[in-house]
Amino acid sequence: MNRVSQDYRISAHFIGEQDGKQWFAVDGGYIILIPLENIMHQDIEELAQMCQWLMESEALDVPIPIKNKNGEWVTEGDEEQGRGIVAFFVKAEKKSGESGRVLAHFHRNAQAFSFKRAELTPYYRWAEFWIARTDQVKQYYLDTLQKETHTEFERRFLSVYPYFIGRAENAIQYMTDFMMDFWIGSPPTICHHRLDARLEKLAYSPEWVIDHPGRDIAEWMRSQIHEGNADFKEVTAFINDYNEVHSLQSSDYGLIYSRLLFPVTFFDFVDQVFVQDKTLARVSLDQVQKLSANAALEEEILSQFSEVYMKTLPKIQWLS
Repeated sequence: MNRVSQDYRISAHFIGEQDGKQWFAVDGGYIILIPLENIMHQDIEELAQMCQWLMESEALDVPIPIKNKNGEWVTEGDEEQGRGIVAFFVKAEKKSGESGRVLAHFHRNAQAFSFKRAELTPYYRWAEFWIARTDQVKQYYLDTLQKETHTEFERRFLSVYPYFIGRAENAIQYMTDFMMDFWIGSPPTICHHRLDARLEKLAYSPEWVIDHPGRDIAEWMRSQIHEGNADFKEVTAFINDYNEVHSLQSSDYGLIYSRLLFPVTFFDFVDQVFVQDKTLARVSLDQVQKLSANAALEEEILSQFSEVYMKTLPKIQWLS
């Protein structure tokens, strides 16, 4: 008997596992089991309310948390699943979007949701989160540096570390100064933990978070680059479409800029290798090289972005 059948009393067939999520086929859709520690919005009760609200007000078939047989949101996990798991039900069919207009409609309407604990979310706290992540990666570096011998992956990690940590520190300093000098006009909304450039994850990911809309725009740009579509014309078209529905404030562009500057993809990858799956180090050299190449493309997009959208805002000199 599988976990879904045992803990949720739902007849289910295990499909597979991807990115730490276990997928099960059930009548009418899927059940996704996600470790609690991988869910950005830790208030599961409010997360369920957010999902229900999106289904009713946005007509989106979003994944929605379900309670286990004991009426609890969190089910005890195994050794690999840490503090427990949360189950989400998602219908088999999903909708996908094609432009910034889809995301803009989503953000604009989602701002109407009543957030009860916005102060505990990443909204306006990016620098704080980035400092914590940077400190962790610095510790990986120091621990690796102290080893007498290094694997090929570790040598590659040590060689690219100064560049990525430099970008992280630039992003933190920029964000800290920016928040002191500029008024941020856009209120919080429902965002994606990591928005996919194809927008297929819109209404198909349970990884919601309350944050500034610039989060999703920056992550769309980043995903576009990592999908091999580093064309600034696509960026301007996306932002123009977005602004037709939900206009960005001048200061919002500074937040988008700082978020794209922070090397979150590299940090996510490093965390995965050092914490979640050390065996990846044996097959991840190509990934490090790809991340380095994409970082150069991000620099090009950042430079063009600042030239077009940040004429009255501060910029990082080496990216100008």
